[in-house]
Amino acid sequence: DSSTDSKTNAKKAYAIAGHASLPIPPPKKSKREEVIAVAVISSQPSSGKEERCWLMVKRPPKGLLAGQWEFPSVCVWNSAKDDDNGGPKKKKKKGEKSPKKSAVVEVPLVDPVVRSNALDSFLSD
Repeated sequence: DSSTDSKTNAKKAYAIAGHASLPIPPPKKSKREEVIAVAVISSQPSSGKEERCWLMVKRPPKGLLAGQWEFPSVCVWNSAKDDDNGGPKKKKKKGEKSPKKSAVVEVPLVDPVVRSNALDSFLSD
């Protein structure tokens, strides 16, 4: 029985060594939360047409949903700005643990005047 135990232990050792050589996937980045002000603007031509016209803008040619049309919008807050705290990132020292980030992101309430000013600024550019 001791020979079967040693064979079993050897198989376990090979299995562990095999798994240790496989690459480990990198940790996923946390999702970015955003507060966006969107302007949905329509007009009805005075020519008597029954069809409404909508103001739309074309998305950039690269990236997610590239080249598609959307209502004009502007980001008034995102979680990446909150994470930065306005300062440069500090390098952690060897052996120093990084603080754990909470899974909950607090999305602030944005004052309607701030939203309106951000959208006005975006539309006037």
